[in-house]
Amino acid sequence: MTTRPHLLDALREQVLLCDGGMGSRVQLLDLEVERDYWGQENCTEILNLSRPELVREIHRGYFEAGADMVETNSFGGTPITLGEFGLADRAREINRTAAHLAREAAESFSDGRHRYVVGSIGPGTKLPSLGNIDYDTLEAG
Repeated sequence: MTTRPHLLDALREQVLLCDGGMGSRVQLLDLEVERDYWGQENCTEILNLSRPELVREIHRGYFEAGADMVETNSFGGTPITLGEFGLADRAREINRTAAHLAREAAESFSDGRHRYVVGSIGPGTKLPSLGNIDYDTLEAG
């Protein structure tokens, strides 16, 4: 087994293909709000806990399609955004699980190709530019 080059070194050498969007991929599935989202409709990050096998397989699918790297399922993983679902106190757990699932998918291949996992963090649902939240609160969150 060869050592995987640091991501920045790999990017200096070649163009790396990143996965498609996790949220849009999840929307294609027939999921139930109560069972799969634990009652938290549109909280894709909860799937890291409720349906880890599904998240892992989505990552695997992107790798199988030729992606060199996948983004963690943590786009809305800030305590502020997760707080809208009553999950602010579980942000660390949800995000760590997201990283582990993506890494497990990457390491499930044994063909010698280097695969990377990059953290995903979106802008959230509250933006200072729109007056939804002030900068200090956003930074502290």
